[in-house]
Amino acid sequence: MNTMNNAMQNTMVNSIVNTIKVGTFVGVTFLSKVKMNLGGRKHLNPLWDAEVFEVVRMGLQYGYSYTNAVNNHANSEDFKSGKLPWGEWVEGLVNKVILHKGAYYIRFYEVHNKSVGKSLGYLVNGREATAEEIEIINQWRVVEKRYTPNTQKEMGLTEEDDVRPLPICVDRLIVVDGGGCTIVNKSIAEVVNKMGVGA
Repeated sequence: MNTMNNAMQNTMVNSIVNTIKVGTFVGVTFLSKVKMNLGGRKHLNPLWDAEVFEVVRMGLQYGYSYTNAVNNHANSEDFKSGKLPWGEWVEGLVNKVILHKGAYYIRFYEVHNKSVGKSLGYLVNGREATAEEIEIINQWRVVEKRYTPNTQKEMGLTEEDDVRPLPICVDRLIVVDGGGCTIVNKSIAEVVNKMGVGA
C-alpha cells in the first residue's frame, strides 16, 4: 500500500510536505528530461542514446486541489476531476504526492504569466554539456506543444486561464524555495553547482 509513512521516508518528500504550505508560491530548480529526434534509422543525432537533462528554474505553486482550481478559474462548481492520467496519489497526501513506477512526484502547478522557465544549462550523462553538445541539443530537441485538456475546454477555459499541473519527480528536484524556507537536494545540487549556474 502506498502510505504516507512510506513516502515520508524520502527526504525530499518529507521536507516539502512538512515545510511548504499548500498554495505557496515557490521557486523550483529541477532537471527536465530533454526529448530529441534520433535522426532516422541511421541515428544521425550524435546524442541519440545519451541521457540529456535541462536544468530549469520556474516559479510554481504547490499542492492545491485540481478540482477546486478548475472550478475557481471557470467560476463554477460543476467540474469534477477523474483519475490521474498516470500514477496514483499516495494515501494521506492527495493533491501533494504521486507514486509512479516506484518514484515519487510532487504536484506543482504552473502560474500564468509567472511560470516561464529559465534554462540554466544542460547535463549529458550526468556531467555539464559542452558547447558542441548544446548545439546538437538545440538542433535535435523536440519541442512539445502544450494544449488545454478537453475537460477544461468544456468548462470554458483556454490557454489563457486553464489550470496547469506540473508533477516533478523528487529525484529531479534540485532546489525548492518559498514560504521562508529553502529545500535542497544535495546529491544533485553538487553536480549543478559545479556548472556555476547557481541553482
